Amino acid sequence: MNKELMFVERIKKMNETFKLPSNNRPTDQGQNRLNQFRAVLKDELDELRDVYQRPGGPPDIVALADCLGDLVVYIFSEARRWGIPLIDVLHLIMDSQDSKLVDGKPLMAEDGSKFIKGPNYTPPEENIRRLLESL
Repeated sequence: MNKELMFVERIKKMNETFKLPSNNRPTDQGQNRLNQFRAVLKDELDELRDVYQRPGGPPDIVALADCLGDLVVYIFSEARRWGIPLIDVLHLIMDSQDSKLVDGKPLMAEDGSKFIKGPNYTPPEENIRRLLESL
């Protein structure tokens, strides 16, 4: 089993061990749960302040790795609650990203701040909808 699938299985086991919802198909968890999820994400994002121990100093790469890892675990666990197969969704989003390319190359905004959508861009939402409806 590859590490990607092993991670998803570990998230499933964690949710079950901690008696958190663990769904294989889309399951509404309610507005209150979304509010709780938002609050926890905000707390986790606030930890990014710890990445820079002093203004102008080098980043604490361990703190950054820990913060990013915590976010990924929390997001995957939340996806499991809602019955969203996040790995599959991520692949559909990456397919959409690839559709931004023109002749295999990205188009950049004039100010260099972001990639822009090429003429063959396909948004991921319809493919995500089909995926979730197939479960």
